[in-house]
Amino acid sequence: MSISIQYRGQITDRADVQALTEEVEDIAKIMRWPCEVVDESWETPPDAHFESIPGAGIQIVGHTGLKGICLHPHPRCEPLWFVFRSDGIMSSPFLLALDAGEGYPPKRIWLSTETQAAGPEAHTAIARLLHRIKNRYVHDLEVRDPSGFWESGDENRLRLFFDALFAITRS
Repeated sequence: MSISIQYRGQITDRADVQALTEEVEDIAKIMRWPCEVVDESWETPPDAHFESIPGAGIQIVGHTGLKGICLHPHPRCEPLWFVFRSDGIMSSPFLLALDAGEGYPPKRIWLSTETQAAGPEAHTAIARLLHRIKNRYVHDLEVRDPSGFWESGDENRLRLFFDALFAITRS
């Protein structure tokens, strides 16, 4: 078992993607989190897919048609994607490329960021950022948090959860 926060949703107003990107970029600078802005055209349909590149392995190639921002909250944590398809659904380049064979259907897919190796501080910061995103931009945001921190906000409970899982994995 690992500790991951899963999330999915659709931006309430597509016109707010730029504001969300700028706000999250400002937060990333304050937190000293590396980030990348993604700004591809929504006017061109996506054609992103996986391709085997000699010497480089499997790569995502083509146009994703995604807009938003990707954060790297901790060196031992998976990226946190706040990027949106032209229909406003949250996605990532990887998830979009997975949908190539189905013609990029408008389905809400769970994104995930593993926080176990990054620790409870990173987990707390990510959950708080997700609350901010839900309150301001993605009102239907759904979050799954096995620690219960998303629902409770109880940092002591979160630390106990991390400690218990660490003890189990060491056994």
